[in-house]
Amino acid sequence: MNISLNSEQIDLIQQKVKSGRYQDANEVIVEAFRLLEERDRNYQIWIEETQEKVDIAIEEIRRGEGINGEIVINQLKDKLRQSPPNPKQKQPRPIGLCEGEFVVPDDFNYPLPEEIIDLFTNH
Repeated sequence: MNISLNSEQIDLIQQKVKSGRYQDANEVIVEAFRLLEERDRNYQIWIEETQEKVDIAIEEIRRGEGINGEIVINQLKDKLRQSPPNPKQKQPRPIGLCEGEFVVPDDFNYPLPEEIIDLFTNH
């Protein structure tokens, strides 16, 4: 079997070999296939576990053990309110942060002239 690789794939393999972690391109490819098989196995396990959970939930609902969806949503909302804020989440910028750095002209909200609109349309 012959396989063609694009330049990005070749570069990646060469980088991995240059890192010293792999002796040659074949080792990189073998590791890639091992990881692919592992990912596929884990995905299949996840599918089976999820199906099992769904089956259990369906049986619980049939026995009348289900929880009202509105109650669940409210519980989740409460949990979210109680969780600490995500430090990576950007905070909104304060209004007026650039005050005095530029002036918005009075005609800012006026319609653009036709010749400008034509530049952005298929006329």
